[in-house]
Amino acid sequence: MNEPEVFPLTPADAAELTALLTAARPEYIVHLHPFPFTVEEIHRRLAGNREDRWWGLRVGGELAGFYMLRGWDDGFTRPAFGVFIAEAFARRGLARHALATAVEYCRAAGAPAVMLTVHPDNERARSAYEAAGFQHEGENAATGHHIYQLPLS
Repeated sequence: MNEPEVFPLTPADAAELTALLTAARPEYIVHLHPFPFTVEEIHRRLAGNREDRWWGLRVGGELAGFYMLRGWDDGFTRPAFGVFIAEAFARRGLARHALATAVEYCRAAGAPAVMLTVHPDNERARSAYEAAGFQHEGENAATGHHIYQLPLS
């Protein structure tokens, strides 16, 4: 696969990102619920970023997914990574590409680690993150998701 076009998401991208997320089949997106998928909420989040980062991924001019590093704006030293790849673009290495570029960004920014959470039933994602060096460090009591960390120092 050719590398996707990676670009910073801005408030002007809120409608396109909302359309991508709301078009997903409920069975496909069952474990992804980081925030409400409305134009207003996504616009608010994109407009409010200071240190947090959101990127889009385009393939052939089409928005194929997005990824983010959140938590810096809330004072955390290690950001939380999140990614969504549209089903039509799944299993093409886009999530792996997103993770690699996010980790590279974190290293350059001096973050001591990157964290993420994964639903316990999402074996494919857990295996991929473990293969990338992430270490299981516990569970989120509120969601039951597994917490993983990748030390960078």
